[in-house]
Amino acid sequence: MCKSLHSIRVEKRICHVDLSAELLDSDDLTWAVRVITASLCTLDGISAVRITVDGAVPEGYSHQIFGVLTPKDAWFL
Repeated sequence: MCKSLHSIRVEKRICHVDLSAELLDSDDLTWAVRVITASLCTLDGISAVRITVDGAVPEGYSHQIFGVLTPKDAWFL
């Protein structure tokens, strides 16, 4: 999946994570983003996650994957 974490920072309880383009090669990108989001939101001070790839939202991808996300119970049922 991800070979490189470019940066991670928290602003106003949103964890901004910038990953390398290998993320887009994931067999199930939605699942990968959900797992990262849910994992980070278990940490104190983080209520949502925004993932970017090489500093930007990848062109052509949904904001349901690359918007500001909070974990949903339905993601894992």
